[in-house]
Amino acid sequence: VGYSAMNIARAIRPHGGKVISLEVDPMHVTIVRNMVEYAGLSDNVDVYTGYCYDVIPHLLDIYGPRSIGMVFMDQKGTRFHTDLALLEELGLLADGA
Repeated sequence: VGYSAMNIARAIRPHGGKVISLEVDPMHVTIVRNMVEYAGLSDNVDVYTGYCYDVIPHLLDIYGPRSIGMVFMDQKGTRFHTDLALLEELGLLADGA
């Protein structure tokens, strides 16, 4: 839990990037936030609780249009296409993402 988010955050940190992690389970959110804090990456990782279809629309308000340069999805199930379509529909993906 949080392993991928922290590794990506370390890689993009020199470039000023930010990682947005979505977790369904509130317990996982607590674990990830604590791990991120312990690793000193709080300024590069934001963790949100909820399902993608609930949280993604709020990302537009928080980060603005075309603010997402990369998407890494490792959730269970087969929602990848649906979640990607929502990101595209809302105009969250930057050119070349």
